[in-house]
Amino acid sequence: MFLRLGKATQVFADALDSTTSLALPSPNAVFGQKPTATVSVTGGTGVAPSGTVTITDGSTVLGSGRVEAGTARITLTGLKIGSRRLVASYSGDARTTPGASAAVSLKVAKGKTGTSSRSARSRPRRVRAALPRSP
Repeated sequence: MFLRLGKATQVFADALDSTTSLALPSPNAVFGQKPTATVSVTGGTGVAPSGTVTITDGSTVLGSGRVEAGTARITLTGLKIGSRRLVASYSGDARTTPGASAAVSLKVAKGKTGTSSRSARSRPRRVRAALPRSP
C-alpha cells in the first residue's frame, strides 16, 4: 500500500489485519427507539485505525460513522420489529485491512400505544375534606 504525503511517498509493505467488534446497550429495543451502538476496531500495536464503519441488518443500512482512535458510536435508525442480526463493517485505511464484526442479535418489540382500557374507563372521584377553621 502507498500513502502519498506531499512529494514523498511512504510505502506500507503489509497492512495490518483489523478486528471489528459491535456492542449494543441492550439485546432488546422497542420500535421507535434509536439505540446507540459502539464499534471498536483494532489494528495492531501502536496503530489507531481510522475510516468508516457501517452497521447493517441484512442489506438495510441502519447507520454509519467515522472511526476515531479505534472507536465509533453510531445511532441506529430504521429498526424493524422482530429479531434482527446486526453486523458492523469497517472500511479499512492505509494501515489496516477492512473487516466485519460477528453478527449481534437485537430483538425489537412493538411499543405500547394509546391508553389502557382501565384508565379509559376510570372516572374522577369526588373527595371531601374538612379544613380546620381559622380562629
